[in-house]
Amino acid sequence: YIKGYRAVLDRDKLGFSLVNVISVTLATHNRDNARRFGELVARLPQVQEAHALTGEMDYILKVVTPDLKSLSEFVNSVLLPHESVQHVKTAIVLETLKETGALPI
Repeated sequence: YIKGYRAVLDRDKLGFSLVNVISVTLATHNRDNARRFGELVARLPQVQEAHALTGEMDYILKVVTPDLKSLSEFVNSVLLPHESVQHVKTAIVLETLKETGALPI
């Protein structure tokens, strides 16, 4: 049941104080495009979480960046130019009320 152990690093002290939630819509909906997007996300260290969704958007990402300029570069130089991506919408987290990896057992 235990998948591993890890240190919990302090984002702020390491210079990643900006937490961003980014929704992504794919250009086309097929297996190859989803695979290409998955490969992109897998190699991006600033993406802490990535979830495929039902509904209006295809994916939601939790991304950490040092500042707004880095967020802008990430969106405009990494996500938007990628062949699999059609639309990106960003939201900056103002305050984290709860963050845990614990399960309700």
